[in-house]
Amino acid sequence: MVDTLQLVASEVWMADLAYYQSVREAAHHGRDGAQDVYDDLRQRFPGPRGSRVVPEPAAA
Repeated sequence: MVDTLQLVASEVWMADLAYYQSVREAAHHGRDGAQDVYDDLRQRFPGPRGSRVVPEPAAA
């Protein structure tokens, strides 16, 4: 039962994230009303905390 709930929660999270990303893109392009929705959703998807670290490519 726990495995099923985790799977469903993961699928819901992925769908929510896809919606958030499309709203973010619409807001970036200035679509009417998108910025308000984006601002509301941004609280749920705060992004990485701290600075992003880009890994160095491995030496060949």
